[in-house]
Formats: sequence, structure tokens, C-alpha cells
Amino acid sequence: NRPKKKPLTIHIADTAAVKKMVGGIPPMAGRLMDRYWPGPLTIILKDRRGKKIGFRMPDNKVAFLLIKKAGIPVVAPSANISGNKPPTSAKEVLRALNGKIDIIIDGGKTKIGIESTVVDMTGQRPRVLREGAISKAEIGRI
Repeated sequence: NRPKKKPLTIHIADTAAVKKMVGGIPPMAGRLMDRYWPGPLTIILKDRRGKKIGFRMPDNKVAFLLIKKAGIPVVAPSANISGNKPPTSAKEVLRALNGKIDIIIDGGKTKIGIESTVVDMTGQRPRVLREGAISKAEIGRI
């Protein structure tokens, strides 16, 4: 039930994957990546065709290792129904999405318990689309 206006995020294990898809990384985006990845930050950039793509490098060890072992970026939504509070454990995911997904990998409880911050880097200035674990003020200091 994910709204079409909410695109999926590409989860990566290194910034080389981003460079491959977008070409050059804007300096501010590079500083955000250096400071907050792996971590709760989704950065939206334009790909080589001019389409917007969200990138995230998760800090969950299980998710990170799965992406790294796959050797390619992994497209994935968050583990909740759009608009609902994000789950913080596999048990909560099962409760919310029971029957809607085929498998759950239990990587333990989330460290933070709130959504990632989403920053759109496609315009003249960075725009915080969703304030999550990283505040607008923190983003503004980079």
C-alpha cells in the first residue's frame, strides 16, 4: 500500500554505488554521507537521466552485510505500512505486516526507533523532507 509519490529507497554498502548511478556527488551531499553514513539518513539525488533517487546506507549490521554480500544496491521500503509508526523489532514487523510479506530477518531491535531523516539534494539548497533521527539543525551545520 505504498503511495506512488513515495519512491523506494536504494540501500547501499558503499558510496561507489551512488557515484555509479548519479555521476558526481554534490559537495554538501558528500559531507552528509561522510558524517552520517552508515546511519539514519536518506539522501535524494538525481541519477544520470535526471530522475530523483533516494539513497541510504543502513547502520543495522545484518542489513548492511546482506547488501554488501549481494554486491549490488538493494531496493527496499521501510518495514511499516505507509503513515504508521515504524516498527522497532521483528516482532512488531510481524504484527503489522503479517501475511503481507514472505520473510522477516530478525536483526535485533533498532538502535534509534524513529525514521531516517530525508534530505533532498536535487535543488539549489538542501531541503529536509522528513526530520527523523537527524535534526534539521544538525543538517544545517554541515
